[in-house]
Amino acid sequence: MTDMLRMVIRTPHAAVVDVEIDAARVPSRTGQLGLRPRQEPFVAVVESGLVILDAGTDRRFAATAGGLLRADRTTALLATPFAVTGATGDEVLRALDAALAAPDSELVTRRRMALLEQRIVRELDPSHRGQHREA
Repeated sequence: MTDMLRMVIRTPHAAVVDVEIDAARVPSRTGQLGLRPRQEPFVAVVESGLVILDAGTDRRFAATAGGLLRADRTTALLATPFAVTGATGDEVLRALDAALAAPDSELVTRRRMALLEQRIVRELDPSHRGQHREA
């Protein structure tokens, strides 16, 4: 496996993916980034979406919440706050549904934090001062 790329997708809790691949496609703001072994090193911001991982005739998928991708000639590391994987699109969708349905999921916490952040920004914004605040 000398001509393979090690692909790691890591959340704050675990390495969700750690596989040897021939190629991958990762969503970015400007389109799909292609990853291959022996590429020039780079760092890129990744958008939320579907990562496609190819190893020979085997194809796997990972849905991520975006993040930071660091790639060099032998390894690509995607650091993301959330990711689920599957061998088919349906498996990925089921994993996403399960994660979203979990009452204590990190996604629920992140949504609550985003709402809190929005409220704080509104309260700190001088144009909103003196107006009635939400309870």
